[in-house]
Amino acid sequence: MKQDEAYQKIIRREMDAAFARLDGRPSRHDAIMRCIKGEKKVVRKKTSFALACAIVLTLALGGMAVAAGLVRMSHFSDVLKEDQPWDAERLSRVDQLTVDLGQTIHLTTPEVESDDTVRGRMLAAMGGRAFDLTIDEVYCNGNKLYYTYSFTHDDNRVFTGEGRPSGFDAWDVDYPGKQWEDSASLGNSLYWADEDAWFAAHPQDSWFGSLTASVGDGADLADSTNLRIWDSWLERVDAHTTRAFYEVELPEGYEAGESVDIVMTVMYGGVLNYVDAAGVHWARIVPADNRGILRVPVTVPVTGGVTQLMGDMEPKEYGAHARLLISEFDVTGTVTVEAAEGWNSDLDEESGDYVCSYTLIADGEEKENINGSVSPIAENGTYEIGMRFNLPASMEHIALRPVRRISGVAADGSEDIVLR
Repeated sequence: MKQDEAYQKIIRREMDAAFARLDGRPSRHDAIMRCIKGEKKVVRKKTSFALACAIVLTLALGGMAVAAGLVRMSHFSDVLKEDQPWDAERLSRVDQLTVDLGQTIHLTTPEVESDDTVRGRMLAAMGGRAFDLTIDEVYCNGNKLYYTYSFTHDDNRVFTGEGRPSGFDAWDVDYPGKQWEDSASLGNSLYWADEDAWFAAHPQDSWFGSLTASVGDGADLADSTNLRIWDSWLERVDAHTTRAFYEVELPEGYEAGESVDIVMTVMYGGVLNYVDAAGVHWARIVPADNRGILRVPVTVPVTGGVTQLMGDMEPKEYGAHARLLISEFDVTGTVTVEAAEGWNSDLDEESGDYVCSYTLIADGEEKENINGSVSPIAENGTYEIGMRFNLPASMEHIALRPVRRISGVAADGSEDIVLR
């Protein structure tokens, strides 16, 4: 059963990423980047700059023209207004600060030499594909970078046939004893209509392959530093177009008036499903030279800034050290907690009444932590609490009030962290 569930997760993740199932947060698709790049670890391995230059054979920077119909941050604020009003409020504020970059990058994929097998024909079809990536609105305050983009691609060609497809000696995923309808759609049947129709008409010993194209999750710095994704939303406009916004965190050191050089990625390749008496088999196909990854450099101006506040509190039971960054649209930060005896490093139900979050108090107004996290950072029980608050009306008299796992908010104020 556990192996069965693992296969489902792998298939869902890979297929969702490959076909850009665009009704959720693209940060869920981070694993596809690691898989495509052939990595084993969570940390992403980067292509060298020289190789990147070699593999992106055609990268025409189409005049930096302002595209008609920019993808606005306000659009995503409207999308999230009903289900995530706290995020909608923040994006509405960001929308007032953005710069219209309107930079369109035209990409053509390198030609691929291959043989006359099914795999070879799919690889050959990956050469000469045309993509347009437009970075529309951007805002950077030196700590966070927000950007919107739209991505268009040519037709994702389809390949079908009966009998075992040639060129596939092994499969990335085997789903033994299953039929197509048992495993492949995995709750996303709306997006698999062509495959569903094919395998309904050819239920045994047949295959369906398709080319894929999408934008990679998030962005890196030019030196390959991976930028942590804080928030994102991706949606499908039509069969050839997607649009998204991202919020990523920058390392310290950027100030207003400077610029940030980031690198986005465009991923392309193909997937093939084969159904026979043994079950469902799945493979991803990418060119060997660049593993289906094009790196796209973008320069973003820094036009805003943040204010830093610090504070400490050392009750008898534990120690806490806070850092907050106040922007024009939210308050983010961390509290490092030196855990008390009995708060074990697992931070689970057996760990006692430990501090698990904080409430922001600004001139008497309380703001709830809306994107909280708790992460152990040392074997001695030290852990870090991540926080994000919507911007209060006043930033005077700032304090953080702890929330414990069992007893809740420490309302008497004895454990408050005063920030200055």
